[in-house]
Order: sequence, then structure tokens, then C-alpha cells
Amino acid sequence: MALTANPTPAPAPAFRRWAVRLAALAISTLMALAVVEVGLRLFRPVEFRAPPKPAKGNAWRSMIHRRSEVPGLAYELNPGATGQRGRERIAINSAGMRDDEPLPRTPELFRIAVVGDSSTFGFGIVDARDTYANVLERRLNAEAADGRRYEVLNLGVGGYGSLDEALAFAARAAELAPDLVIVGYSLNDPEIEPIQPLHAHFQRVEWWQRSHLLRLLAQARDRVELQRYGGGSYYLAIHRHPAKWGSVVDAFRRFAVLGEQQGFAILLAILPVLPDGEWGRRYRFLGLHEQVAAEGRAHGFQVIDLLPVLETHDPGEIRVSAEDFHPNERGHQLIADALFDRLVGERDRLLSGKGAP
Repeated sequence: MALTANPTPAPAPAFRRWAVRLAALAISTLMALAVVEVGLRLFRPVEFRAPPKPAKGNAWRSMIHRRSEVPGLAYELNPGATGQRGRERIAINSAGMRDDEPLPRTPELFRIAVVGDSSTFGFGIVDARDTYANVLERRLNAEAADGRRYEVLNLGVGGYGSLDEALAFAARAAELAPDLVIVGYSLNDPEIEPIQPLHAHFQRVEWWQRSHLLRLLAQARDRVELQRYGGGSYYLAIHRHPAKWGSVVDAFRRFAVLGEQQGFAILLAILPVLPDGEWGRRYRFLGLHEQVAAEGRAHGFQVIDLLPVLETHDPGEIRVSAEDFHPNERGHQLIADALFDRLVGERDRLLSGKGAP
């Protein structure tokens, strides 16, 4: 019988070789990422968008706030709750506002609803009765004529952006039936990401937030956007970012639609950023005030810019402290006075009853 040599094995198909290489690359990449993740956790933790830690001691956030059932709204004030934050005692009425109980609806009652964020709420050391909503109410009633009674409801909630305010107000607009809505606009109102403490506390944690590496990448993305849209200025960036500024446009549209449906007028009150030093020769964000005012007018709002009133005063006189930019009692008084002058000056337009243009 003839002997034959063993045949030479055929070379492995090309796709098998590539599959082995890709698998090896994937494994090595995953191992490298795992090493980076562990290294960040142990030696350089990333706090950006980190899942909130359980509150210790006086859980102020949870005491006067609760998770909201309104679609798209993370949280709201907790009706009937009380809480203490430093020297600040907070009491929420049964309607979920930092205010007195709403008055019964009568023909002579003119109701004003003030929506806004922490500057409207009275964050800091401002007592509820000294917020600009309540100061305005007292001034209007002190000079009321013809038996008219004014009620100014403070619907401000700390940490809210414009879209939060619109969603929260829409859920109760029919119940409140205001004759006038004052929208208190702060320059961080285009925020749509949960970076404020209250938003972070109530927002459901996304899967990527549990990774230090992914949070580091998200932080890098935010820094790129900060430079791209704002040249390093946060307020400029969020007003130029399409999605963030778009949330304000959407909010204004929602307010305008409700005003048209229910017959209330809208006054947009733009609050400036109170500096921690002097005002300087030229206020840096004047262009943003003009941008917001133009958008408000495009939706049929009346507009009052509070910068001309507040910039005539030393910032140290009207803000809570050098570390806290919120208006103090004096700041709220000035805001209320400016609103009063505007309302009385345009009584036919803004204080003439429901259906005012």
C-alpha cells in the first residue's frame, strides 16, 4: 500500500482571525475602562451629577417638598408642610404655596398669581410676609378703591426653571382662576438638567450617573458646551443653547395659551443677577434681558425689567449675603414697589379685570 503525506491544514478563514482580534481588543478595552473606573472611585471621585446621598439630620428638601405627579415635573411644595433651614422657617399652606390660605372667590376679588423660582419663593432669610408677592399685595390693598380686594399668591418654588413653572401652573390654573399672572424670570431659568440641589434630590437617577468615568465624560461635554455657547459664561451659554433656550420658548407658549383660554393677562418681570461686588460700568447680561423681553412680547406678555430699579442700589444692600445672591427683604421691597408702580401705571391694561389684553 502506498504511503501518502498528511495534508497541510487549511489556513483559518480571515473573519475568524478578525473575530479573535476584535474579541481581544474588546476585552483589553473593558479591562482598561474598569481600571480607570476603579482609579477614579479610589483616588479622584467625580462629583458632577453624582447620585444624591441620603439626607442626614434635618432633611429640609424632603420636609417641605414632595415628588410631583404632574408629568414632566420632578417635585413640588408639600401642602401643609413646615421645615427649618438654618434661621429660615418655612410653612406651606394647604394649597401648596408659601403663603396664606387662598381667599374665597368673590366678584370684588382680583387675584394675581406670581410664579417663579427661589427668588420669588423668598429663599435665604426672607420671611414669607416680606416676599415681593406679599409686599405687593399689601400695597395694592392699601390703595384699593371701589371696594376691590387684591390677592397676590406666591407660587414660587426653589430650583424651578421656566418650563417647571409652566407645568406646575398649568396643573392648577383652572382651580386658581387668576386675573393676572406675574412670571418672575431669573437668568438661570433655561436650566433643564437636574443640577440644582432639589432637582438632583428628586430626579430619578439615570444608569450612567453611577459611573465615575461616564460622569467625567458628561462633565467634559458640559465644559465644551459652556465654551461653545457662552465663552465660559453659564448664563450666556444656557440662553444660547438651542434645547435650553427652547425650554423657555416652550414655557412662554404654554403660559400664552393658558392666558388666551382663561382670559388672564401676563406680566413678565425680569430679575437681574445681583453681583457680589459693585455693579460695574456696564451690566454684563443686558443682552439676555433684551432677549427674554423680546420673547415675552412675541407671546403677548407685558414686560418689566427690574434692572433699572435694582442697579441704583449697592448689591450688598439688597442681596442676602456675599455668598448668597438672592434678594433680601430690601430687595423684595424694591421689586414689589416697581411692580406696584407698573400695575397702577397701566391699570386699564393690567388691573381692569379678566380678559385684559
